[in-house]
Amino acid sequence: MCAVQAGTVLPPRRQPGHSQQLAAPTAAAVTSSSRSWRRWHQVAQGSLAPRPLSPLRRMRSVCELALHPQQQPKRMAHSAALLTSCFALLLSIILWSNVRAGCRAEAMALAADGGAEALGMLGGSDAGIGSELPGGGSMEQQLREQQQRVRDLEIILADERSEAQTIRFERASLVREKEQAEQQRQEAERDKQVLLTEAQSALYADSLVMGHLIRANRTALKRDWQARLAGQRQRGIVLSAGSTLPLTNAFITLHVLRNHLKCALPVAIMYWGASKADTVDNSSIAFFKEHLRDVEFINASALAYPDYHRPLSPDLPNGAFQGWKVKVFSIYAAPFQEVLYLDSDSTPLLDPSTLFATEQYRRFGNLFWADFYAGDVPWIKAEKLFEILKVESPWSPARGPKTARQAETGQLLLHRGWHWEVLEWLLFLNTHDEVTYRTAHGDKDTFRAAFHLAGRAGMYQQVAHYPALTLTDTVVKERRYHQRGVVQLHPNGSLLFHHKAGPLGKFDLQRLEPIPATTHVTARASADLGTACVFSGSLVNEAIGGMYEKQVQKGSGQVLLVTPSTCNYTMYDWPASQAACAPGYDQNLPGTTQKLPIFEVTPTSHLARAEAAAEAAFNLMESSRIWGPEILTVFGTWGPDV
Repeated sequence: MCAVQAGTVLPPRRQPGHSQQLAAPTAAAVTSSSRSWRRWHQVAQGSLAPRPLSPLRRMRSVCELALHPQQQPKRMAHSAALLTSCFALLLSIILWSNVRAGCRAEAMALAADGGAEALGMLGGSDAGIGSELPGGGSMEQQLREQQQRVRDLEIILADERSEAQTIRFERASLVREKEQAEQQRQEAERDKQVLLTEAQSALYADSLVMGHLIRANRTALKRDWQARLAGQRQRGIVLSAGSTLPLTNAFITLHVLRNHLKCALPVAIMYWGASKADTVDNSSIAFFKEHLRDVEFINASALAYPDYHRPLSPDLPNGAFQGWKVKVFSIYAAPFQEVLYLDSDSTPLLDPSTLFATEQYRRFGNLFWADFYAGDVPWIKAEKLFEILKVESPWSPARGPKTARQAETGQLLLHRGWHWEVLEWLLFLNTHDEVTYRTAHGDKDTFRAAFHLAGRAGMYQQVAHYPALTLTDTVVKERRYHQRGVVQLHPNGSLLFHHKAGPLGKFDLQRLEPIPATTHVTARASADLGTACVFSGSLVNEAIGGMYEKQVQKGSGQVLLVTPSTCNYTMYDWPASQAACAPGYDQNLPGTTQKLPIFEVTPTSHLARAEAAAEAAFNLMESSRIWGPEILTVFGTWGPDV
């Protein structure tokens, strides 16, 4: 422990406050260390001040005095006390080093052995086990305190190691769980792709069977359709609504039609009664008939489902037959020969019965409206549907640039007598929703695909005017104009339908805040995501969300505000107003490369008047509602929106 050669004698340490002369060193000391001798001589002559001893050098001196007690007999008592301090300090250093190294067992053993060694070395001196030390307290007491500190350090170290081990274990578990989750996700994705590929192959194979069935039984099928249509009224409006939110918006749409627009077309509301989420109770039916005339409720699940479709329908009609499928079956089994179908939240702004007299409908027996998108977008792969069915796509490279718009089927006209074969294919495609809805994003372009499969692709008609957006000015920094919905135009250019597809558009009886008013309408939107998302943070489509916000932020698009004071415009001829007030805007160019004109909605416009009528209908519902213990009892139960 103390590195001192036997027989070596060091000069005695000068004690503070004493001026006694240093004794001459022995010859052995001079021989062992000439450097120490020279320093001692200089100190003795007064030419060099004595150097203060560090704690370790002081310990070494004490150890040397203990090894050679015969040369310093008068200092034994003091040396014993210093020796005790030497061993106590040395034990602390050794114990702490062993604890830091993780040698807990060795530390405890050293504590026991070191204490015994220190006591043994003092056995021949005047300092006993119970002797008082300079610092106060006996050596035994100080040793116990040292051992207690060691045990405390052992406990702290054990806790820290246990906590560290727990953290390492949890981290390793999280890493393993993450790896397992990623592996499961990849396996699920592979399984999904396998199942999807199989479903796509099955759809094509079933389409071949369906085509053969229709061709082989064309005469009989046509006769059945003629018999079915013979006893029906000629024209009417069809909606599919059974749950609370669709029923609420259906009442508002029909109330505007009957009481504001004075439309006299009969109405059929279809619902799937086999599904609890789509059931309409008697009190809801009574409320509708009290305030609306010529409205019929039909339980579509109680109607005959064509038997020849069942072997080819992976999802047979049952309690889960809902949503877009109910919509398509409502058109297939409608009680009218010619159908104007409306989503419950697609409110007319003008009397829609004039559509049946348009040249386009009279020639082709159908009329559809365009969506914003031409060709595929990330969440709609309509082109893939045509590829699976192996029919020519309107977006195929052979047709040149992709200019054909996808369909927005919140409203449509169809002559069921002319296009019964299209309806057969339409029902077939929508019961294969595991493929068709993944590609067409619902029923949208299944109508166009059905025309192609029926060999009538040239008869499919879409209104030439592209849609516009309705906005509400929320006056919120960087997200000022929020979308309420989509405006579709009459073939003559008037604003005709307000399809409230945005989250701020639908009327909801359980909504606490008031429905915001439509304050602006955009020009006819281009086939670019910029018009449907964000124009430099000014225009936001919350229905789509921020999914494509980064793409749009790369552009430099801005909005061009048009007011009656800056330009004279009318909503009865939207293309002409757009050309007069925003002549530089081109709806066929990307939205992020030009300013999007937005027109202020004046209180006297037919859009504002229809909005006011819709608000009045909603207030009527609110004043008449009857609440059950948990849910509304007048307006049905909650269910999927259609």
